[in-house]
Amino acid sequence: MTFLQAALPEQFLQSLQKLSEMDVDVIVPGHGTVCDKSYISQQAEIVRGWVDAVKKGITSRLTMEQMQNNPPYKDPYKLEHGVEFLKKELPRMNVARLYEVLKNNFSPEILLKIEYISSPPCPVILLHL
Repeated sequence: MTFLQAALPEQFLQSLQKLSEMDVDVIVPGHGTVCDKSYISQQAEIVRGWVDAVKKGITSRLTMEQMQNNPPYKDPYKLEHGVEFLKKELPRMNVARLYEVLKNNFSPEILLKIEYISSPPCPVILLHL
């Protein structure tokens, strides 16, 4: 299942596009299983699916709570072992984040004003074979 609870979807899609242009055979994400380059396009489609579904809900004047109670997108991937407890909560968190970003036209420039008190998420590691 895709974790979008802290994502900036447009920047996420741009990063996936840059990764797809790299000459790599294997991708080792910060979490999840090792995959090949074909997964990048699958991940981009999932992000677009979530974004489009939440945009449609916003356009239909659904509240965030309404979408959280009936998530508008079904992620095609299951949660990995050890985080199954997030099965019901993760879609709710994804909706909340995307609703916030899309409804309020969240801008990445606002991040410049935030003082980080913890390190950022694990980077993607690329292996050239």
